[in-house]
Amino acid sequence: MRLDWPARAAIYGIEQQPTADERLFWSKLGSGADSILVAPGGVGVLAEALAGAGRRLVLVDREAEMVRRASALLEGLPGSCTAHRADLRSLAMADRFDLVCVPRAALMLFGGEDRARALRSLAALLAPAGVLVLELLRLRGEPPESPLAFYDPALPDGTWVCDWARPLGDGRWLERRRRQDHGEGSLTLSFRYAFGSSPEQARREGPLGHAQVRLHALSAAALLELSRDSGLTSLWERDGYRASGNGRSAHRLIGLARRR
Repeated sequence: MRLDWPARAAIYGIEQQPTADERLFWSKLGSGADSILVAPGGVGVLAEALAGAGRRLVLVDREAEMVRRASALLEGLPGSCTAHRADLRSLAMADRFDLVCVPRAALMLFGGEDRARALRSLAALLAPAGVLVLELLRLRGEPPESPLAFYDPALPDGTWVCDWARPLGDGRWLERRRRQDHGEGSLTLSFRYAFGSSPEQARREGPLGHAQVRLHALSAAALLELSRDSGLTSLWERDGYRASGNGRSAHRLIGLARRR
């Protein structure tokens, strides 16, 4: 059975668990902002790191089920926390934000004019001194990097590997298997999911669902060139989420601001 984005919402909080380094990075970055937008916000896995007393946190996602689950998660968090349904390519909002976060290489879901539209839409929501932070993923063809939980530049195309097996909290385990296939300027990630009372049983039972995501290559240099067309300029760049910010990672984080 193919799992589309609404169906994946049920397991997205388990699947997209942020690492300790990710939580620390976003928490420190958000500490200096009074208003924060996360686009896409998914089911709200970064909300706990970004929410704070006296702070306004807004999550947007185009999938209604993601928004429903995010809204439930936001209840009880400090500050003003809300989730809304919206598409990155057409974020028609009156609010402006000190910090706009685009995690999980989300801009790479788009190519061509859709990518340009999304970047313009995000840029328009920045407050005068606001910062737009985007996460990119280095694809094969660039310097080899350490593997991530969902991508390994050294893995041969077409090879299935087990990413992880994680407890669901109800006595069951979720296992995810992955393969990756590089195309001309793109990466297709295929996933298989299985449930069981233990990791071993999930492995024996076989896949109960599958999903696929295609990312379009986007280097830091290409993003900066595209940013200029959206009236943005580069503030900083860093490799990955490690506290030191040193050492090559498959992640690239870039901070942008309005050009003055």
